Amino acid sequence: MSVHFTLQDGPLYTVAVCLGWAATSTTLILLNNYILNEDGFHYPILLCSLGQLCSYLGSFFFIHMGWAEQNVHLTPEQYVKQILPIGLMSAGTLATGNAAYMYLSVSFIQMLKAGTPAITLFCLFMFGMINIRKDLLIAVGLIVIGCAASAYGEIAFSIIGFMMMVSSETFEALKLVMTQKLLNTTFSGPIEGLYHTTPITFLCLIVLVIPFEGSTILAESGLSKIGNNPLMYLLAGSLGFMVNLFIMAVIKRTNSLSFKVLGQAKNVGVVLMGALFLGNTVTPLQTGSYGLSTAGFFVYNKAMENKTKKGQEKDRDLELGSRIKYIAVPQVDEKDVKIRPASM
Repeated sequence: MSVHFTLQDGPLYTVAVCLGWAATSTTLILLNNYILNEDGFHYPILLCSLGQLCSYLGSFFFIHMGWAEQNVHLTPEQYVKQILPIGLMSAGTLATGNAAYMYLSVSFIQMLKAGTPAITLFCLFMFGMINIRKDLLIAVGLIVIGCAASAYGEIAFSIIGFMMMVSSETFEALKLVMTQKLLNTTFSGPIEGLYHTTPITFLCLIVLVIPFEGSTILAESGLSKIGNNPLMYLLAGSLGFMVNLFIMAVIKRTNSLSFKVLGQAKNVGVVLMGALFLGNTVTPLQTGSYGLSTAGFFVYNKAMENKTKKGQEKDRDLELGSRIKYIAVPQVDEKDVKIRPASM
């Protein structure tokens, strides 16, 4: 008898997946930071590939044990046109985002993540997927000013780390755009989504490992570090799998807008943890500028939410208009009821 994992009804489940995502995501950030800086595993691309590998192996196991559904079967052409571009962007954002932890503090990185909506808006505009409005410009202006001030106030600023984070956010924005434009496949659940998308992302990361980290790994016998502490690296890979699962479950249970708001709230918590427990220095200028970026972030999401609501109202108006285009109008000078166009 097959057992299928399905989303349960009720608010408790929603709260559970949100808390699960926040907990696993924060733990993974702190663990990766420890591995890269304290354990001396200076191979950020290889490290994030472990999460993708574990995600694929986990989803493969669940599906072939009959514990999760697989309803989508993609052709090679669909993989190349739909999944490959998204996999490339995913690999880019993971590789550069992980590498930034070797140059910047955990708290400062979370501050810079507030700038993602600004880059996303620019990419959507360049692809002709959105019209720039006043409220969006105000939101992006607040975000950009806040991020710039945060960078100015950073004591241990690194231009390499900063460019890594900008690249990571750019790849993330392009991934969002390509997902909207290319991926027209609806997966039955988070497990099936990981089953189809993580192999491509893993292969793209391995391709990046060879030129950027391969020689260093061989020279330093880097893989021996995994053998010296296999449980820690297994935990890192497993957490990557759990984070991917929770991300898909949260978005499916709520929506992408709610997920972004939750993500920003989590980032605020990570900033505080970095300052309190990791010794990250957060200056008063950074505190104020991060508050400005956060305000801009919520203005941005409110503007996007209003845009979605207006689009839905317009669709409903068009549908209603098509339904009442012709109605029965009785003529007082005739016995029969005639059908004629109603005056709009």
